[in-house]
Amino acid sequence: RMNQKGIAKKAGVSQTAVSLVLSGRPIRIATAKREAIFRLAGTGTARRGEQTGTLCYLADGEADPGDPFYQRFIAGIQEAASLQGKQLLIQIFKGKIPEDLYTKADGFVIQAKNLTPENLQAISQRRPVVLINQSRPDCDSVMPDNEGGMSQIVSHLAATGRRRLAFFWLRPYGRHG
Repeated sequence: RMNQKGIAKKAGVSQTAVSLVLSGRPIRIATAKREAIFRLAGTGTARRGEQTGTLCYLADGEADPGDPFYQRFIAGIQEAASLQGKQLLIQIFKGKIPEDLYTKADGFVIQAKNLTPENLQAISQRRPVVLINQSRPDCDSVMPDNEGGMSQIVSHLAATGRRRLAFFWLRPYGRHG
């Protein structure tokens, strides 16, 4: 299986471009590059078991579904799942993940700081897993490109003549920073 970093390297694009293309978000990218991303993303190995037609977004108690950040994030996952003909199951957990959850989804998108290695292993042995905002050597992951994003912001501001820049960071709703 290839993660987004590997796809980006093979396709000759940034990891952000891979994420945007796979999520169906607008991005200016050559058709050949877009097709290469989809082709490379489809090279993962299938797991045993029946298909449920469901993708599960699994988050720990740190995630607040009422927070606008998570609402936009979940909306993006829902849109991508829908494009693949899948339904989205949202599961917020505290502590141990219920055993029956493993059979309810074809794959898991996990955003959980408190996920134990045992829980991750139990899921990933049964179904494909993609971790959000964390990296582990035995799992695919999607990481924000904070450095690339800030570089684009600074370049744009400098190109428009701005020379004195400041950065303020506010977290009004949740602990997602």
